[in-house]
Amino acid sequence: MAKTNFNYLKSDEIEKLLNQFNTRYLNSTRNKVMIELFIASGLTLSEMINLTWSDIDLQEGILKVVKEDQVERKLKITDEVIIHLLEWQQRQLEEIEEVGFVFTTGTGNKLNPSQVRTMIDNYAKKANIQEEEQRFYEREEDQIDMFDDTYLKKRINPTALRNTFAVNKLKEGNNINQIAKLLGHVNPSNIRHYKNVIESEY
Repeated sequence: MAKTNFNYLKSDEIEKLLNQFNTRYLNSTRNKVMIELFIASGLTLSEMINLTWSDIDLQEGILKVVKEDQVERKLKITDEVIIHLLEWQQRQLEEIEEVGFVFTTGTGNKLNPSQVRTMIDNYAKKANIQEEEQRFYEREEDQIDMFDDTYLKKRINPTALRNTFAVNKLKEGNNINQIAKLLGHVNPSNIRHYKNVIESEY
């Protein structure tokens, strides 16, 4: 994996991103809590969309990742995120209805992956934390010599938020095997690569 493909948020970028939400609005509140939970749990996009209230013990601060009716792993969530989840749950009950999924549309329907990807992308652009870079291409001699376009060198998406969780766990002193387990038994060699990338930046 190339270094430029390993995207994650540093602490100042997390702060910038979370400052973009106007929590007077229902969907903006939902989006902020979802992004906080992505960073605090390392869930995949599919796991986040399918997360139900019954998967979270709001008293103990434990989130269960359930696949095929079996608990795959349990994650400890910070008190701050739990408080925000409780606040979101109450608002969801008041403004939508009692629903099973933690995060839904404003009408209580299940979110689809493209909605979540677009939401994260839009807020990351608003926070100015997606790095753009010019690329130049050569053309045939009878055409314009060069042209350029802009592409995202640093793209913030659900994978980048999951990477952020892994990076933070590394910085907290967790070893590679522990983090692989928290992420759902991913290949530990991938986490080792993350560690090498992080160390090369300091």
